[in-house]
Amino acid sequence: MALILSLSVSVAVFFSFLSLAVCTYSTIYPAWFQQKYKAQDPVVFQGFGIYNFYSTQPLQSPFYASETTLAYSEFCTNEENGVPPPNWMLGGGAQFKEILCGYPIKGIQYVSFFASIFADCVDALK
Repeated sequence: MALILSLSVSVAVFFSFLSLAVCTYSTIYPAWFQQKYKAQDPVVFQGFGIYNFYSTQPLQSPFYASETTLAYSEFCTNEENGVPPPNWMLGGGAQFKEILCGYPIKGIQYVSFFASIFADCVDALK
């Protein structure tokens, strides 16, 4: 009986850790909020995450986008150094900078990062 109980606890801990890892990955990877444009050939997928944006193909309508992955930290560094923003931002680099380089998004990034590390550590100690 004790062996079965121990085994079931081990299985529960394993799946709990696996679930936490998948949830952490899904908040970091840009596909957790994704758009799909079927009118294009091939189909275009775009994803927005806490740290990145990506587009699988160039897109001309409803707005411009190139095949890209944009790391927000890289974008913020380029903005500070005076590098022009990507052309698909259509001159809206200042608005993007305000959102992607501001304290609210940095707060979300840090809180989610440290919360996932804390949860992983607590889960590993079970």
